[in-house]
Amino acid sequence: MRIEIGQGSSVWFTPPNDKPREYIRGAVVKRNLITGPAAKDGGQGRAGYGFPVSDVEDWICTENEVSSNVVFGGDMSEMSCDPRHISIGPGPFIKAIPREGRGPKSSEFQHEFVEGPPARLIAIRPGAPRYQVFWPGQTALRIDDYIALQKI
Repeated sequence: MRIEIGQGSSVWFTPPNDKPREYIRGAVVKRNLITGPAAKDGGQGRAGYGFPVSDVEDWICTENEVSSNVVFGGDMSEMSCDPRHISIGPGPFIKAIPREGRGPKSSEFQHEFVEGPPARLIAIRPGAPRYQVFWPGQTALRIDDYIALQKI
């Protein structure tokens, strides 16, 4: 699956910068479980994004869960050729950064949500990524851990 429970228009496509976002209003997304196949069937599910949220208002997204047998990832290279629309990397709970008339308004979200720009998430492809974008809160390193970077 590319997107499990997408909420808001920017999750699906990237509107032009000069166009105002259309907000979806008044919904409750509560007590959902994203899970992978049973152990006897391979035991691991794969997804790009679990509960991504963009342009919503008066919205509640709480008490949702992701099973430990679901792995989030994928190839983001086809998502956007415009650097202004580089999206946040795959993950279970992602919401847009509220700014410049975009992102969630007057809404309630569970504490697991990480903020970042969700744009055109539907374009994520299965398979290993050719590159990865990390936004604040998406990765952590312990002392003596490292990430090898490649010059592009």
